[in-house]
Amino acid sequence: MSVHAILAPSSASRRMQCPGSRVMEATYPQAEDDPRALEGTLAHLVNQAIFGNKPLPDGHTEEMLEGADLWMDVITKVLARSESVQFGFEQWLTIYSVHSECSGTPDFWSYDNENKIIDVVDYKFGHRYVDVFENWQLLEYAIGVCDHIKVFRNDLKVIRLTIVQPRCYHREGPVRTWEVTPDDLAKYMTRLQKSESESMKPDCPVRTGSECRDCSARHACTNLQREAFHEVEMSVVNAPFDLPANVQSWELRKIKRAIDILKARESGLENEVLAKLKQGTPIAGWRTEQGMGREKWSKPIDEVLALGQMMGVDIAKPSAITPKQAIKAGLSAEIVSQYSETPKGEIKLVEDDLNRARLIFKDQS
Repeated sequence: MSVHAILAPSSASRRMQCPGSRVMEATYPQAEDDPRALEGTLAHLVNQAIFGNKPLPDGHTEEMLEGADLWMDVITKVLARSESVQFGFEQWLTIYSVHSECSGTPDFWSYDNENKIIDVVDYKFGHRYVDVFENWQLLEYAIGVCDHIKVFRNDLKVIRLTIVQPRCYHREGPVRTWEVTPDDLAKYMTRLQKSESESMKPDCPVRTGSECRDCSARHACTNLQREAFHEVEMSVVNAPFDLPANVQSWELRKIKRAIDILKARESGLENEVLAKLKQGTPIAGWRTEQGMGREKWSKPIDEVLALGQMMGVDIAKPSAITPKQAIKAGLSAEIVSQYSETPKGEIKLVEDDLNRARLIFKDQS
């Protein structure tokens, strides 16, 4: 594994809380066929294609195109602020001010030489909210930009860090920006230097927290397993119903942290069990199930509209454009099935119901 893969800033937030994640993730890298990772990669390729005016990649979706429009709107506004802007798009940078072996690839960065402003914009296609405040990945990227363009703290006025997340429906909106002063960036850099240095030690500590949800080694982490079991045990401890406000506050924070830890452990085990089942390894109590996508037309839409006219059914309205809506409008389901298809979705992990197995064998006997 390359140094870039081990120390990429995508795991900066995890190393701040758990320096041992560097070693763990090097031992258990992310699976290449992880559906969420593949979807995120494809969404970034769509952005690259639109930014570079190149053909769109196969498999792109309308959601990805809508996200790319939002992304380009943000980037265009950043570039329009000044006529003297240096920028990079998906450019690999060394971040030697943090650590000699630290590097990463910001989605977009720019330096407004006229107004002395650095912008770092990161694109997240996932649904889970990503906080821009004290986002260690973006802070490392900003330091990497300073290293790359040889701009020092005294030469800057402000550093703007932005998250673009089109599929996260949050009250703060899909575009969130946090401004950092040069002095604050220097303080954050000191903390990052300490964490990165600690993460390179062979006996670096392993700690649990919400950042475990994104660690590729969470299924193999004994600390996370032990903490998850502890939280499960704590969840069944009896407590008085009418609690004082300060105790309620403490318990609520405790419960939220417990949920984060259990979710991290759950998702790691789910990925591991699913991978083994795909490889043909039987695992008691679990099976795979083929998901199905939305039914769609397999023939050109002109043929479908002509079919409707021939059958005396008006399906030219937008409200009757899908196969199901065409059936509802009056077209025969049997005929629609000849003009449509239901693509397969991703393979999912489901709990194996023993009663279901008994029913199958009973039907065969």
